[in-house]
Amino acid sequence: MLLGRAEVASATALGRLRRRDDSRLSLPAEWQICSRASQCVALPYGCSTTSAVSQHESAARKQAWRMGGDPRMLGCAGPPANTPDFPAPLCVAGRCGAWLLDFR
Repeated sequence: MLLGRAEVASATALGRLRRRDDSRLSLPAEWQICSRASQCVALPYGCSTTSAVSQHESAARKQAWRMGGDPRMLGCAGPPANTPDFPAPLCVAGRCGAWLLDFR
């Protein structure tokens, strides 16, 4: 459970909040720099997801699909169509990404 405003929290302020690793996509840092969650849009790739700032969505999606795979072609299992995206795209510590609570 998130306790507070994630867009102004540090990466460790909410406990074991972990950013999903998207380093293999080689997205330029400026495509993910943000100041609030509403700037971030989900970017599915392969059988995973990350997020980027909306103004760079098209270029980031092309890069993500080139480096991580086009999810439309992979037949990945996912949540039912009427459920919200999880993990949600958030801006935490000034960076868009797919943030998860780590229960380990």
